[in-house]
Amino acid sequence: RYSGIPRDISRGSFSSGETDLSGIGFQNSWVTFQVGRGRESWGAGNDIQLALSEESPAYDYAMLGSDYGNFRVNYIHGFLESTLNGINRYITARGIEWTNNKSMVIGLSETVIYSGSNRLMDIGYMNPISSHLEVELNNRLNIYGDRNSNAVWQVHLDWLIKDRLRLS
Repeated sequence: RYSGIPRDISRGSFSSGETDLSGIGFQNSWVTFQVGRGRESWGAGNDIQLALSEESPAYDYAMLGSDYGNFRVNYIHGFLESTLNGINRYITARGIEWTNNKSMVIGLSETVIYSGSNRLMDIGYMNPISSHLEVELNNRLNIYGDRNSNAVWQVHLDWLIKDRLRLS
């Protein structure tokens, strides 16, 4: 899905064209790893997402996921944009889901967007099991203070009741 429309940004002195979906990855029965450009959609049911949606603009990210039968975990870390005045914006998200593999999925996720003037990718957010509050309130960021990031926590449920009624 490459449109070829030139963009007014560059990375590593390369100019870029508009690309909606691209990347490379590996997947087997228990692990998924992807690096590329696209978007994630986390939530239960069709078109029910709080923070990560198929309708968002595409962004560059890496994703690591694992499936343990009844439990699934996902983690992403990505780059959203650089503004003209040097503000870099990043996204990170982590989530866990439980399923009975028949009729129910229950999940919990956290999505964080952090930014700053000439800010680099933050190592504090690269830990897939840390939380936004733990990283920010314990001063584990590469920018001191707690005014450069926002988080959204989401709980979702998808339950098929007796093959006739779906609650999402």
